[in-house]
Amino acid sequence: MTLGYTTPDEIFQKGINDLIHDILGDSFVKVLIDEVLIKENIVANNSEIKCNIHLMTKNEVKTLQIENIATGIVDALFCEIVTQLSKNFYSLKNIEFVDFSIAVHFKEKIKKSGVDAPAKVSLIIKNSEQSRLYFDACSRSMNAGAIEVVRKAIEFLINAELAAIDLYDRITDAKERRRNDLVDQYTFNLIEIVKVTSYSTSIKKMSKKVLKP
Repeated sequence: MTLGYTTPDEIFQKGINDLIHDILGDSFVKVLIDEVLIKENIVANNSEIKCNIHLMTKNEVKTLQIENIATGIVDALFCEIVTQLSKNFYSLKNIEFVDFSIAVHFKEKIKKSGVDAPAKVSLIIKNSEQSRLYFDACSRSMNAGAIEVVRKAIEFLINAELAAIDLYDRITDAKERRRNDLVDQYTFNLIEIVKVTSYSTSIKKMSKKVLKP
């Protein structure tokens, strides 16, 4: 089960995601999370998660080890990934949680008890420009669904930043070659992507320089 893209914001985000794929091509970073270990401390009311996160392009794979304790697995996983990746992806520092929810679809259960019913996990985050971004995943395991929705969010955010930087380089090159047609096309794409990219100082400087009259 995936987003139905029923709201204008969700439809716009789907279009931006497709645009990011087109811009980056083989440089698009695929995110994989595996070897997950979860420990719940009911008394202390916290969750511990350990896992590996792989950042994969066509020609390179980088693996990070994640380990964190927080009030829930989404909080623990997302915050630690952001902490580690924000060293290279500066826009991640300005992301804010808005909502996290789980809806169980008992009509799709297999067993009579319903304990195997799929759960739709939804995550809404907000960037520094106050734009909301929507992610969801569906699994018969709530933990697996929660991990997948975090994976989707991280993958979208880091590739949005990479696409913005790529477009800035393309615009600079097109200006030097006096290709005003390409300058216009890339500038339009950059305007769209920065709407969903949480501004870091570097991206803000780039966009101001490119988009100035």
